[in-house]
Amino acid sequence: KPERGSELEVGFESDFFDGRAGADFTYYNKKMNDVLVSTAVAPSSGFRGAQQANIGKTLNSGIELALAGTPVQRDRFGWEMRVAFSTNHNKLLSFGDTTIKQIVPFQSYGSVQQHRVGYPLGGYWAPFPKRNPDGTLVLVNGAIVFDSVGSSFDRVNQYIGPAMPTREIAFANNVSIGRSVRVYALLDYKGGFYNYRGVDLYRCAASQNCIQLNDPNFPVAELPIYQAGVSAAPRGIYIHKADFTKLRDVSVSYALPRSVAGRANMSAAEIMLAGHNLAIWSNYPGPDPEVNTYGRQNAVTGLFNRGDIYAMPMSRRLTATLNLTF
Repeated sequence: KPERGSELEVGFESDFFDGRAGADFTYYNKKMNDVLVSTAVAPSSGFRGAQQANIGKTLNSGIELALAGTPVQRDRFGWEMRVAFSTNHNKLLSFGDTTIKQIVPFQSYGSVQQHRVGYPLGGYWAPFPKRNPDGTLVLVNGAIVFDSVGSSFDRVNQYIGPAMPTREIAFANNVSIGRSVRVYALLDYKGGFYNYRGVDLYRCAASQNCIQLNDPNFPVAELPIYQAGVSAAPRGIYIHKADFTKLRDVSVSYALPRSVAGRANMSAAEIMLAGHNLAIWSNYPGPDPEVNTYGRQNAVTGLFNRGDIYAMPMSRRLTATLNLTF
């Protein structure tokens, strides 16, 4: 049946200095009932895969703040800017039954995401190697061990963090020079989330071909972590903070004077040079913390799957555009 929800939203809009500056603010708190969640089909049914079920209650809350202004406005020079800041905190309130957790299905090399009550949907949960009080690894026959709640395979998964950004900032600037030149730049920040660097797990645990195992200066005492096979690997060490800032777009456009364009029987002509994804600043160990191998999954395979497993980073692009108006 359809999902149903209720939302509280309050905010304001304001202008200052004769419209040269403004601020928009919104706070929202949205609860959803009968949330559709992809659940695995019982093998005894004779079918494989998953199906949708109305079993969840979720909460999303946050703020949206936008500041816009024109710091400089002259006859032959102008500067317009806009800053947008937003947050979103997602939480699973209930599964509607006795289910304690549900593993997000169909992930390569083992799932590291779960739906758990009281935590974000699709949050990262994974084990870490057990350590002695002095920080050294606990080893049994040279192999790492995990905290467990029963058998050695029943590992304690620690909550690491959300898979989706919890805060975002966009900073856009538009500068006009004279009557013909315009310069645009957009900085984009996303933070408060993690990504699963599954490609490093495969390189280390399966292929034994990662940096740690081939660096003579890497601490020998830590090598068992990376020498463990895929099934015994402590996946928590492959989940990293994914905060980043990107220079999303930069463009320079030049509009020919109308007198020049008119000589070619045109009403307007403009040339634009633009660059996209030109730079990134992040401590994430991969080339791009924003990538997702699973893309936009459909409702059956799960909408929350996220991982960096041999995914191509966003390409850096340069474009040139000629706009002619007749």
